[in-house]
Amino acid sequence: MSAYKFIYEKLLAGEMFGSIEKHRMGGAYFWDVLYADKLYIHWRHYGQSANKLSLKSLKWILDNIFKMKPEEFLYTYVTQKQYKQIDSYYEGNENDA
Repeated sequence: MSAYKFIYEKLLAGEMFGSIEKHRMGGAYFWDVLYADKLYIHWRHYGQSANKLSLKSLKWILDNIFKMKPEEFLYTYVTQKQYKQIDSYYEGNENDA
């Protein structure tokens, strides 16, 4: 499976991609940059918009908006599910430090 198809399948399954950002009050939060609904792929990267839900649109978004190959995108961003797993680990271990 190509990386484009992998990302597209994740979007179709309801996954959201984003970055883990440091909160100014402490802790971290998830900043979404790419997700889909039934009609569109929504993106946020130096502006925000949405394109028709299709593999062709996803390729255009990654190539022209993020200016990344799909492998670079997967290296740079995490899914919200991954963030929640990481966050739950740290929430449970706050007193261990």
